[in-house]
Amino acid sequence: METTIQLGPAQKQLELFGPGDSYLRILRQSLNVRITARQDKVTITGSQKDVNKAADVLRIYQLSLYRKVQILRKNPPKLFQSIHTGKQ
Repeated sequence: METTIQLGPAQKQLELFGPGDSYLRILRQSLNVRITARQDKVTITGSQKDVNKAADVLRIYQLSLYRKVQILRKNPPKLFQSIHTGKQ
């Protein structure tokens, strides 16, 4: 399965992807999906369950960025930690 997510402004994309794309790496490794970011779109490929979960995480986190929720820059947000540990 494949899904594409439309991204917002470039400056928010840096926060969405994490330092050195670390948040995308967590999703890739934890959910066994392929994530490709090009310009203003992210494409996620993998099993339906994992693609849907990764897409949900990115959409929710993207919304939180646009609502100006404070982000702790030193540690991945809890949303990404829960994916990595398997807890929700």
